[in-house]
Amino acid sequence: MEFIQSIDDAITYFINNHMHNSFTQTIVPIITHLGTGGVIWIISGLLLTIKRKTRPIGVMMLLSLTVAAIVGNLMIKPIFNRTRPYLANDDLILLIGAPMGSSFPSGHSISSFASATALFLRKKSAGIVALVFAFMIAFSRVFLFVHYFTDVLAGALLGILTAVLLEKFFGDKIDALLEKIPPKKERTV
Repeated sequence: MEFIQSIDDAITYFINNHMHNSFTQTIVPIITHLGTGGVIWIISGLLLTIKRKTRPIGVMMLLSLTVAAIVGNLMIKPIFNRTRPYLANDDLILLIGAPMGSSFPSGHSISSFASATALFLRKKSAGIVALVFAFMIAFSRVFLFVHYFTDVLAGALLGILTAVLLEKFFGDKIDALLEKIPPKKERTV
């Protein structure tokens, strides 16, 4: 565990010493807030459920996000109860409001990678854009000293694994279930 902590500390201090400037300290908090509570992913998933053609994608995004968040935030976080970097290191300055809960794994990374992977598995082009955005959100958490690198790595892996397993074992069943929902009837005037 000390070896992992030393790597995490080295990455944290590298970011602190080489990547912080007035521009990054302005833009990165905006990026991180887009991932707060998984709201950007929830909205995206809900919007995709509106049209029949994209409904299965939206449902898989929302399902992946929900399952991964439950496992990561409600089951794994309490077990590890890891102190956040800014609390463990007095010389790190917090640039956003203090987040609740412990550090491992990163909830932002869990929701971002679960949603982006679910999208990628169904629509590659949009999924690539979503995965880049998920990476930016995950990196923002390390940049802002609210997570260590291994926190976001574990969160990303948990999100990816959840989306892949849900697609593999339930994707066809969800598609078949959604197919049974009749389309809206057109109004006649």
